[in-house]
Amino acid sequence: MSIWQKAYETYDNHAHLAGVYEKGKEPLSPICHIVANAQIEITLRADGAFYSATLVPDEERRTVIPATEESADRGSIAAHPLSDELQYLAVTDEKRHKLYIELLTAWAESEYSTPKVRAVQKYILGGTILNDLKEYGLIELDENMTFAKRKSTELAYAKFLVRWRVYNCGDPEECWRDSDLFKSWQDYYIDMLTKQREKHLCMISGNEEIISSRHPRATVSLYNGAKLISSKDAERKFAYTGRFLNPNGNAVQAASIGFVSSQKTHCALRWLVANERVTIGRAQRESGDTPSFVICWSPSGKKVYNPVGYDELFPDEGEDNAPIETSDYKQLLYDTIRGYKNLLPDDDDVCIVSLDATTKSTGRLSVTYYTEQKSCDYYERVEEWFDTVCFPKWSGQSSVYTIKSPTLWNIVMCAYGREEKESGAIKGNNDHFIADQIKRLIPCVTESAPVPLDIVRSLQAKVSQPQNYKYKYELVLHTACAVIRKYHNDKLNKEEWTMQLDTAKTDRSYLFGRLLAVMEYIERTTYEKGENREPNAINLYSTFCVRPRSTAKTLEERIIPYMQKHTPGERVYLRNLITDIYATFREEDEAYMNRPLEDTYLLGYYLQRKELYRSKKDKETNNTVSEVNQNGNP
Repeated sequence: MSIWQKAYETYDNHAHLAGVYEKGKEPLSPICHIVANAQIEITLRADGAFYSATLVPDEERRTVIPATEESADRGSIAAHPLSDELQYLAVTDEKRHKLYIELLTAWAESEYSTPKVRAVQKYILGGTILNDLKEYGLIELDENMTFAKRKSTELAYAKFLVRWRVYNCGDPEECWRDSDLFKSWQDYYIDMLTKQREKHLCMISGNEEIISSRHPRATVSLYNGAKLISSKDAERKFAYTGRFLNPNGNAVQAASIGFVSSQKTHCALRWLVANERVTIGRAQRESGDTPSFVICWSPSGKKVYNPVGYDELFPDEGEDNAPIETSDYKQLLYDTIRGYKNLLPDDDDVCIVSLDATTKSTGRLSVTYYTEQKSCDYYERVEEWFDTVCFPKWSGQSSVYTIKSPTLWNIVMCAYGREEKESGAIKGNNDHFIADQIKRLIPCVTESAPVPLDIVRSLQAKVSQPQNYKYKYELVLHTACAVIRKYHNDKLNKEEWTMQLDTAKTDRSYLFGRLLAVMEYIERTTYEKGENREPNAINLYSTFCVRPRSTAKTLEERIIPYMQKHTPGERVYLRNLITDIYATFREEDEAYMNRPLEDTYLLGYYLQRKELYRSKKDKETNNTVSEVNQNGNP
């Protein structure tokens, strides 16, 4: 099935929520309605007399209003039938006002009319709306009774949208909450369209319906010009020239979509985008730049895990801030996934869609990724991803590591971002590029696709230059190791690269990585408290990656003074460790010992470093226990 059919199904499953407001959420709009920002609220009496007016608070502006097919796609002049902008409600623009009056009057005088519609009609025909709003101090008018100019950064008075409240005319008083009013407009408008158009097969519902020739914009409500389905352009005629028999051909001959079906799918998608979207790219979320969104939902309405969420699947640490060990991680992952599974039956569908707009105000809203899966399959793949991309992460103390999986956001930012000197945050130069890379990783989670090789290579290049980082190097190192380990294990179709140090592994790059970690440890562990300079191993890190054997010889010479600062027992242990590493190299490696390292050196470096500090911590603990026992203390 397609995104349209799943959106249609979603609307039908949630039709009882149409027009229902929940705090902090945008309401699902009924068919033939849209959700818009209202700036002014006018209260009328049942006879249409003016009662009061007020500005709508910012947090309450999202308002369900009736709309026509043309006004929902308002790229040119087209009136909404009830709530609309002041330039339609007042006589300042005769053309717009005439369209509004004709539409409102036709509804008010039809068999589908309601007392509230007639009250609004009577008030509008009285022509006092501008004076009433001026007296309440909500707008300013000049001497010609036209709207006063405002600052360029402020919304013009002409574009203030008015919503209505009518008291003593049935509950609720608010027109934007009245389900009877919603149904009144739906019945009237669909009846009018039925008399004007023929029915054809709708390719979404599979039923005979009146066909929609125009489709709503504002699927992403902040970007009103972006549309998922284009409409014909009668002026430029590029939509059907040379392809269809007549200007309406693109509505019938190409892909016929019923009016009601179009309304349901767009209402559902708009509702999902508003409440369930994850915006890709933090800069986009902060600046309001053109959007890239990922929505992950079930048509049944149950909660679904979104793979591109910025929050972790579960916290870094267990109870009492204890680090998560490998076995605990797997159990926690299993329990977390099972918790999500319990919310959704195995045979329910999970839909994942990525939406992208080229510009803020006009153009096309594109579906750049779409998949639908059964819940059981989806969560099986999510669990597989987190089970295979995890890796030990340093948690603030040199010997304390906890198992953790990087988010898709961290993977891409570590691969393509840079650390800012002032804040220490990792940011990307191009937010659109970052969003595109995150979307490339979505199939890795949802479809078990391999991690793109270029991302792996970019992580390797970034982490091989530690001098570029002051705050976030450990994050980049952990992320790179996690992704590199997963990439190679997936390529081999087995777990050959583990999260524990493998002293028997003969991979040349892995062994050189271990050697680098030992060289760094020998020097760093001799520093006085508060000494923060980088050891020779880090200063020559980049060179070591390119010419490992010759650089290793240089490091061996430079660490001699630091080796002397260790105790005799430590010197023996460290020298033996270096000897054992060299002895593990295969004979055939001698021919290319000085060639650049493969990415697996990072795994050897990271795990050897982890093991060295863990052993150091264990030794200090044992010495402390021994001293306590010698003093006779329990």
